[in-house]
Amino acid sequence: MRHAREKDGVLYITTGPCSVPGRGQMLFAYDMKTGEVRKIGRPVPKIDYSGDLPDVFFNAYGMDFDSKGRLWYGCMTYTSLLKYAGVRLFMWDFLNGKEHVDLGFLGTEKRTLSITAEFNIYDDVIYISDGNHTSDKDLYCGIMAIDLREFVPAIETEKRIPSHDYMNYMPYPLECSKYYPKDDFEENWNKFYKKYEFEMEMKKFLADNAYIKSYPEVKGVSYWEEIGSENTRVNKIEWNDNENISIYCGTSKTFRVDFNIKTEEQKITEFELVKADEIKASVCEELKLPHMAGRQYLAKANASVKMDDDSVVVGTKDMMLAKIKDGKVKSLGAVSTCGGVNSLVCTGDTVYGVAGYEKGACNMFRYDYENGVEQLGYAPKVFAKNGRNVCIFNATTMEISPDKTRIAIGGADELSGVIIIKL
Repeated sequence: MRHAREKDGVLYITTGPCSVPGRGQMLFAYDMKTGEVRKIGRPVPKIDYSGDLPDVFFNAYGMDFDSKGRLWYGCMTYTSLLKYAGVRLFMWDFLNGKEHVDLGFLGTEKRTLSITAEFNIYDDVIYISDGNHTSDKDLYCGIMAIDLREFVPAIETEKRIPSHDYMNYMPYPLECSKYYPKDDFEENWNKFYKKYEFEMEMKKFLADNAYIKSYPEVKGVSYWEEIGSENTRVNKIEWNDNENISIYCGTSKTFRVDFNIKTEEQKITEFELVKADEIKASVCEELKLPHMAGRQYLAKANASVKMDDDSVVVGTKDMMLAKIKDGKVKSLGAVSTCGGVNSLVCTGDTVYGVAGYEKGACNMFRYDYENGVEQLGYAPKVFAKNGRNVCIFNATTMEISPDKTRIAIGGADELSGVIIIKL
């Protein structure tokens, strides 16, 4: 849910994050008495484009009803050169069967709003808090008020004035010079382009320092709506073959979720409690495992797996990883900043693992003979076939496919499920 407003016992909802194409693009109505959900329509302009993602798209962001039952909302503009290129104000009297009306950029002649962070109507006055105008130093954040008792009649009688805010023009380099209304185009273009170059440098920096590794393919399994969020904890994952897995989950009630990777179809049945044994290769209790200073009592095996050289990789209850061969223990260091190593799998010459407190954040890592330990960051996020976001923070277990090409990770997150990563 992105925004919601109640009107006469009906909750009107837009969904999704503001910077994702296809999200915030539809208005829904939820009747709180009957539970009925209806699609009202598309509140934002539709962009014609080819390819996977549009260069420009809009998102409804912030909304409220006035005393006449008209819906007012901001419509943020997202472009490839500038994330927020100005908000447009819309009025939609859909309760009386009318189409929405585009009232132009929201703001003053000099400065338009970039983000309608808060949007509330009180006594027919809209109060809007803005974002930071894309970090423009001379134009700060603020709160804007629009008295609808004066504004609505003026829609028909007053002439609109053009925006003089260069942020509304510069993201469209092929035509901005034609429509920009002032004589300081070159000065503002240089200012805008300097900012654009900085943002490109930041994007490259973030890509080079990503906290989530990219993979050839990631699929998600979401089932919390069918079994209840209190029963989503994944206790065990079992590969039946290279395309089918069984997920054993639940607490107060326990279930088995059968999922096909190719079709993404799933079947849910009540099932007895099944738990994974994360000690997949025996570890001698007499061996001294590595530990953090002052936490020797946590130097105990929490997960283990055998590699193809007959060595055993062990993860402790306190984020340490070790390799055991011929009765000798070699520390591989810490694989996380806190929590235990929860689960390990092995392709033969490479070990993958998840670590972290169950109520914390899952950190992935891998180990191989040549490179040692490599941090892989958080588990990747993905949308399941039903449109639900699957994000594993509280990782509990993982398992590898028979052909060693995919790993499945499950967690204890209430609104999550299982992710399947192609290596």
